[in-house]
Amino acid sequence: MSIVIAIKRKNEIVIGADTQNSFGSMKLTAKHIVNCSKIISLKNSTYMGFAGWNAPIQAFSHLLLKKQKNKNRFDFSTQENIFESLLKIQPILTKEYFISDDESGNVPADSNQINAIIVNKNGIFEIDTLREVTEFRDYWAIGSGQEYALGVIYALYNSDMPLIEIAKKAIEASCEFDDGCSLPEEIYSLEI
Repeated sequence: MSIVIAIKRKNEIVIGADTQNSFGSMKLTAKHIVNCSKIISLKNSTYMGFAGWNAPIQAFSHLLLKKQKNKNRFDFSTQENIFESLLKIQPILTKEYFISDDESGNVPADSNQINAIIVNKNGIFEIDTLREVTEFRDYWAIGSGQEYALGVIYALYNSDMPLIEIAKKAIEASCEFDDGCSLPEEIYSLEI
C-alpha cells in the first residue's frame, strides 16, 4: 500500500507520499486519521518515507525519534552508514518492539518489515525488509503505486517542470489508479 517518491535534479531533492492507511480492504484517508503522515524528519535534513505495515513503521519511527538514547546513535547519511545503522536497529526492533522477523513463514533471513526511502544532501536511498540499501541517481518510488509514479516521473523528469510539480503529478497518478493510495499528498524539498 502507499506511494513514496523521491526525485533529485541539480541542487534539489524532493520526497513525497500519499496519506492513506489501509487495513485489508478498508481504506482510511486523511479525512479520518489524525496522523496520516508517512514521512519523518531526522537530524541533518534527512527525511524518511515509509510504505508498508503500520506496526513496524510506528516502531521504527519511535525508535528513531522518541528514544532519547538513540538520537545520535544512527547515521543515515550514506549507503554504508545506513546499512550499519540497520544492523544496529534490527536486534532492537526484535527485542524491544516485538517486530517478528517472519513475514510469511518462510523468510530466509531476519526481516525488519520496513520499506522506506531516505533522502538527504547525499542522495536518494531505499531500504528494504532484509536491510538491502540501494542508492538511486535521479529518482525512485516505493509502494503499491510505484509503477504509476515512476512512469510519470520518467515522462516529466527532463522537462522544465519544477520537481515539486513532478512529485505532485506522480503521487496524483498513483492515487488515481492504485486503490492503496489517496490524496492529499505531502511533499518536502531540500537543497543539496
